Amino acid sequence: MKKALALALVVIMLLSFAACGGQKNSDTTEKKDSTSTTETNTTTTTTTTATTTTVGQNDPQPSSSQEPVYAKEITIAYNASSINLEPTNGWNSSHNMIKDMVFEGLMYYNIGTGELTNCLATTCEVTDETCTRVHVILRDDVVFSTGDPLTTADVEFSLSKASYAYIANAYDSCDIVSDKEMYINLKAGRAQIIGMLGCGYCGIASKAAAEKNPDGLAIIGTGPYKYDMDTYAVGASLDVVRNELYWGEPAKADVVHFPFMPNAASRAIALENGEVDFAPGLTNEEGNALEGVAGIKLDRFPSINFTYMFFNNYGQVPSQEELEFRYAVIRAINKEEILDAVGDTYGEVAIGCYSKLDPAYIDSEDQFDVDLSYNPEAAKEYVANGGKNSFSCIVAGQRGWCKTSAEVIQEQLRQVGITMEITELDDTSFTNAAKPGTSTFECAVFSNLFSSMPGGGMGFFIPGAANRAQFYTDRTQEIDRNLYMEGDPEIRKQLIQEAQKINHDLVGNVPLFWRESDIAYNEKLGGFIYNAGPMYNFKNVYKTEN
Repeated sequence: MKKALALALVVIMLLSFAACGGQKNSDTTEKKDSTSTTETNTTTTTTTTATTTTVGQNDPQPSSSQEPVYAKEITIAYNASSINLEPTNGWNSSHNMIKDMVFEGLMYYNIGTGELTNCLATTCEVTDETCTRVHVILRDDVVFSTGDPLTTADVEFSLSKASYAYIANAYDSCDIVSDKEMYINLKAGRAQIIGMLGCGYCGIASKAAAEKNPDGLAIIGTGPYKYDMDTYAVGASLDVVRNELYWGEPAKADVVHFPFMPNAASRAIALENGEVDFAPGLTNEEGNALEGVAGIKLDRFPSINFTYMFFNNYGQVPSQEELEFRYAVIRAINKEEILDAVGDTYGEVAIGCYSKLDPAYIDSEDQFDVDLSYNPEAAKEYVANGGKNSFSCIVAGQRGWCKTSAEVIQEQLRQVGITMEITELDDTSFTNAAKPGTSTFECAVFSNLFSSMPGGGMGFFIPGAANRAQFYTDRTQEIDRNLYMEGDPEIRKQLIQEAQKINHDLVGNVPLFWRESDIAYNEKLGGFIYNAGPMYNFKNVYKTEN
């Protein structure tokens, strides 16, 4: 089932970097906003990126030939009920749609293009072949919204507090040379460290402001906006206001309002009523309702939230007998039929078990060594020859699309002579039942989100919380270790594809489909960037009034 997209969907990838010891970013340009969507960035870099296109970057033109007039206030629906204000306190795409307006990193990772450029650092480079030491020189024209100058002490403070696993597991210490020069030391080699330093979980906060705060909150940043803590209503709304001391291109709005709207239907209604200018994370039903509404733009595309089926490997490579059974099950599954039943019109059948935004993602069944394409006759032959014909499956029933997927698979298997008994669990019970290391389930249907940030991606193949299938061969773990030290993009691609092929041929995780993602916004809103992650950057957001 091929679906016409409402926009040119671009494949965005994880950044790939030059070999260790050669990763370098040096910037000697005049004061400017490195994230500007209209300027040409002259940053010198040896960073290599794959060819990509962007899912969304809206830049409406004013209706007249006059200079654009920008609205002083913008309202963006926030798709959660709470927020971690500090950049050091974890990371997720919802929280960072606000935090990225307040905090910046040493580098800037453009989520729409995959480009990496300098931000708070003029120099940021790996200095050794072991990829464990990074030389950093800070810009000398940056101050926090309090007026305090940015120093290496702030960088050390922020990295030492960072709790997000990608950086927390990598960071070790800093050697400070001066207020503007330092070295960052890692616990072990990490080839993608420069890209990681451009992500939201490595945002830099003011050490002095945090130490002055009785609660020790690190909530003062260098970005074009700052939190308005006087109007902050916990669990209800948060405003960010223009930072008049910003070192780059000034914010175009005086204030951006973020009413907390965890319910997708409420976000869609608020947009249609003119109460908000941007509504993220809508379902296909809300997208259908907003189709053709005057003054609203609607973008619909396959996300990187994927629904999948996985067998419990108990940390072992499955026997040949078990593999033959799994092959029969997979050959009986028609993924297109599942996607139709779920109703995600702009979703997409999933093939490889990796982020579809990465250039290493395998998007064709014929690239695998073992043919597991849809072939119900082969499945029937297996059963007729005395093969195993029953098994059990747990499903997260609160996720309606997972339940529907399991029910469709159950019927497809019934037609070839295999019985799948479904046990429906709520999310908490499912998490406990499918907890890696202790779980005894036979098979499961669930959904998850692949990371599209530098430094992530192998979680489904190595020991850890993401690997509910308990699928980790010696080779996949070796591949993961090699990726930590490998900067060559082509070699990285080969390694990641090998991991996908091992997973496919041994039937650990079985990708079913990529869920549809819909966003809608005021046609006069521009300057923002978003991708299929779904991740959003409103650092340069604006709304025209002419």
